[in-house]
Amino acid sequence: MGVEIIFNKRMSNRWQLMGSITISKNEGNISNTYGASWGRSGFYDNPNDRINDYGRLFFDRPLVIKLQGTYQAPFGINASFYYTHYSGTPWNRTIRVYGLNDSAGVFNVINVEKPGSRRNPPVDNLDLRFEKTFRLGPGQLGIFVDIFNALNSGYVNIYQGWQGKLYYPSGTWKPNPRWLNEITGLTSPRVFKVSCRYSF
Repeated sequence: MGVEIIFNKRMSNRWQLMGSITISKNEGNISNTYGASWGRSGFYDNPNDRINDYGRLFFDRPLVIKLQGTYQAPFGINASFYYTHYSGTPWNRTIRVYGLNDSAGVFNVINVEKPGSRRNPPVDNLDLRFEKTFRLGPGQLGIFVDIFNALNSGYVNIYQGWQGKLYYPSGTWKPNPRWLNEITGLTSPRVFKVSCRYSF
């Protein structure tokens, strides 16, 4: 469920601007990722897997903002930008519970919090492009400078899988040493790219 507001200022007076604002809610009791929603997932085979399972889904982004525009600067230089902002990904603590099934080594993943009760930081990204064209022979030579992640925004992904193992009925608890203690990814830093194009 969501509402999207779109605006578009067409090119005039040497500049243009367009963008959108989306406010939405994505919730339910079955994830919209491929592994949970394909036909043979077995998602509902065991009721123990459905404990505390209703909440915000993986792709839930309550706020998304997109802006892009171009300005025709003096000396035939075009300056463009593309900006995006979106809410961080939702997550919640889970544990593996052993002993709810008769088979040895089989576990159930239990939500110990409502899905989506926690959320990673929001993400902001700004890309820039500056371009200049020159007449060269029968065609045109274009020089482009792209700056990706111009704000040099950095985001660290930390392991947020299951928090640990709980053995039933003994109640023995074994924490997962990786939980919130292992970096699984980093976003790319600011990148400059220079390119040229000849068209005729």
